[in-house]
Amino acid sequence: MKAIIFGPENNGEGSYYLIREDGKVLCSHFCSHGGYAAGDLFENRPERKEMFEENDITCFVWSDQSGYTREEIINRNKKYHEANK
Repeated sequence: MKAIIFGPENNGEGSYYLIREDGKVLCSHFCSHGGYAAGDLFENRPERKEMFEENDITCFVWSDQSGYTREEIINRNKKYHEANK
């Protein structure tokens, strides 16, 4: 399953999220720039490896390379949240 890096449209300062394809948020981090997001969310976080294995994450992609629009990612997250209250 893909994990999607999702953040501000301009890749600037803001909250970045790592979201499974089904909409579950795995983790988040506030970054000063999108260039730091991958490192802050997973590349420099070996303690999260087990979480990724448990969630069957096979690859990490940026939202614009995920095959989903921003709206689709947000809707998947809403649906996941509603189904898992």
